[in-house]
Amino acid sequence: MRVAIPVAFGIVIWLPPLPSAAQTTGVVVTGDSATARLVYHGKALHPFCLDFDAERLDRVKPILLASCTDTVVAIQADADGWRRAKHRDPDTPRIIGYRALASAGDRFLVATEAYGYGSGQFSNLFWVRLESDRVAVVRDIAAGDRCGGGLSGYTVDHSGVVFRVATTARDVIKLARVSVPDSLRLRLRDGYYACDGNATYRYDFASQRRTLLSLTLDTTGAYIDGLPSVGGPPRERAQLCFDRLAREYVVSARQVLSLTDLAAFAHAFLARCA
Repeated sequence: MRVAIPVAFGIVIWLPPLPSAAQTTGVVVTGDSATARLVYHGKALHPFCLDFDAERLDRVKPILLASCTDTVVAIQADADGWRRAKHRDPDTPRIIGYRALASAGDRFLVATEAYGYGSGQFSNLFWVRLESDRVAVVRDIAAGDRCGGGLSGYTVDHSGVVFRVATTARDVIKLARVSVPDSLRLRLRDGYYACDGNATYRYDFASQRRTLLSLTLDTTGAYIDGLPSVGGPPRERAQLCFDRLAREYVVSARQVLSLTDLAAFAHAFLARCA
């Protein structure tokens, strides 16, 4: 069974660091140059070759390129640089996709997506090492499932990658780094269905660190009209209060929060919703 890796808890596995060459921005190439290098026998790497298991122990196992290069299932490429393929087995109707974002020697930074029917929509950002006959994960950067840390919106430049992470109400407050009692924060929505914001991060090639830049509140899925304003379970009251506060920010065009704004939002939540 595949398990989503919660992005809120940061990097899931720490494998051997990238070689010094890969830590120097001068040798990192991006875009079409990176894509052109990610090949096997002169052809674009098949998406099935980057379908690594999410379980920690299995994820470190290399994938043999001869075993994953399906010569029958064609690769579908789009204008954004994504390459996708669908498994033929009707019992596992999963679609696997990847986009090469950067390369440094034999290391490649790739974004992947894996989704099926009722089996999650997993997204990952990680470095792999490509050898002549195999490919292996060398460092995980971020991963998630839909609202629970799902990744999107990749923008690459010569020194790093900016991307969005779907964030739940519970993690919006956690990212603010404001002291909010767990007894209050844990009453908020959490899980793959609770898209309450999009956190924007930058991953730096040289330092191999990711930094939170901002957070955009999303109230499109908030259900506040049917919840009680007084009485009712504490969980509902806390979430209703969060939704109303978020709606005020959105209506007043303040939904894009800097780190300072995010802290202020959390302080307002604590003052109004405790």
